[in-house]
Amino acid sequence: MPSHDVVCPRELLEGALYKGLGGFLLATGLWSLLDPNIPLNIQASPSLALATFAIIGTGATLVFVGFLACIGVIKEVKVAVCIYAIFLAALLITEVWVALFAYLHEDKVYEELSSTLNKTFMETYGFDEQRTESIDNLQRQFKCCGAARYEDWVHSLWIKHSRLNNTVPDSCCKSETPSCGIRDHPSNIYYDGCIHGLEKLITEHLTVLAAVTFGVCLAQILAILFSICLFVKLKKLKENPY
Repeated sequence: MPSHDVVCPRELLEGALYKGLGGFLLATGLWSLLDPNIPLNIQASPSLALATFAIIGTGATLVFVGFLACIGVIKEVKVAVCIYAIFLAALLITEVWVALFAYLHEDKVYEELSSTLNKTFMETYGFDEQRTESIDNLQRQFKCCGAARYEDWVHSLWIKHSRLNNTVPDSCCKSETPSCGIRDHPSNIYYDGCIHGLEKLITEHLTVLAAVTFGVCLAQILAILFSICLFVKLKKLKENPY
């Protein structure tokens, strides 16, 4: 019978640690996805959407192969350890791509928002409950009104189909009260658009996603080296069990 001395607590601890990397990556992606303004962010920035879902998928896959690694270590299944190492290498390539994508697209956020944000404001406010709430929260958070400027609301479907006399949503008001958006006191309304505040928010998300993914990549390099060493140990043990 093969000896189980090769499976020491340190190796099991390392296996659990690397499996935890997948959970950390998954948690980071979920953090970005569960941001209160994420429905609007996903709609306005394809880059953030792609990076977020790619990280969630990669993290979930890494957790799965982490369990595969534990099986390989505990049961001393050489094939499982080998498959784990291959998966790690494939995931590493994916993570490098995601990290570079998130980092390189930070400068393109404004360009994306310029072409999509106004459409999101004009066509979804008042018709999509989730995005309406996100837009209201965004205007309150960044003290802004409209996509590029407060006059944008004049062209919105919400204004055209509303029975109210508002010219802007109440969330545009500095001191928000019911029907304050009628603009009976113009100085109570934010004039600047939300594009710059949202650009900053999305850029921060992309920066965090890129930094976390780069960190996980470095840790995975150690995981790959560990898997290779373990594979060699199991191979030698099988050839010389005593």
